[in-house]
Amino acid sequence: MTKLEYILTIFCLVGYLSAEELGCMEPSACNYDEFATEEGDCDYLPGLIHDLSVQVDEGENRALIAWSQPCGLGNIFVYSLVGTIDNEDVNKIIWHDGNPTSITNDQIIAKQAELQTAYDNKKYQRDRAEEYPSWQDQMDMQYHDKVNGTSTWQTAIAKVKSDNPKE
Repeated sequence: MTKLEYILTIFCLVGYLSAEELGCMEPSACNYDEFATEEGDCDYLPGLIHDLSVQVDEGENRALIAWSQPCGLGNIFVYSLVGTIDNEDVNKIIWHDGNPTSITNDQIIAKQAELQTAYDNKKYQRDRAEEYPSWQDQMDMQYHDKVNGTSTWQTAIAKVKSDNPKE
């Protein structure tokens, strides 16, 4: 190879390598490359929040939460604090959005009572869930009941149910 051929080869190689910069050309993508000249893969997965801050003023029952929108979430990453309640007193609700649906205190109190009743009516379910044997133990009981012709599992479940009746 002559010196001229060598120089031309190097020149062509350098020209080829610098001709195209493969990269993501979409500014909203997490891996946007401002120097890209040819479209490559873009990554739109959510990024991390690096600058989350929470400010709670002394003696206040509220917090100010702020952050920058992380990469890759577009406009879907929105947090809105609708209101705050001071010690469950609905008369002290501060509506941060102006209460656009005009919710009344009577509606709030009625809904609270409805939800409390539904919660209270399912106490037996919460109590039973704590007393039932683990699913692993129940499977073991069922296996041994099948092998030995016993009813250990049925007896254990019946006891939990009788100890925690629905009414």
